Amino acid sequence: LLFHLEFDKPLKNKRATYLWNWDPDFKIFRVTLYPNMKKKIENNSSYLTVEVLCDFEEASSINVSQIIKELKKLDIVPKNSEVIFEKSELLPSTIPILTKDYESQTFKLNSILEESYKNLKTAGRYSGRAWFMNDTLVDLYQILS
Repeated sequence: LLFHLEFDKPLKNKRATYLWNWDPDFKIFRVTLYPNMKKKIENNSSYLTVEVLCDFEEASSINVSQIIKELKKLDIVPKNSEVIFEKSELLPSTIPILTKDYESQTFKLNSILEESYKNLKTAGRYSGRAWFMNDTLVDLYQILS
């Protein structure tokens, strides 16, 4: 579920391009801060996209007001800012929803797969061994060495 928003005041965070939120009390999973992708931030640039990881049924219960409150609570946008543009999109079946047992389940399934075929190795975030790019590259190097 994506929420594309623009506010009437500049974003509080002027450095990060992406913010990840792992707090289970929030619906917000990741925020893309578009103004911070530019070399020079324009005064009133305040547009962002919020990603919410949820199943199809849960998506209908999440609304833009809830997301705006979370953005303010996370101190990403000023508390006195107002939304001047909003659009939401439901994108079904995009990426796996990360749960506490995602890593162990993925690792187990890939182990069964690799044990079934002697000439097959899995790598990357869907191997269950790594998620971030640096860890994925190290994992791939170790597999190929």
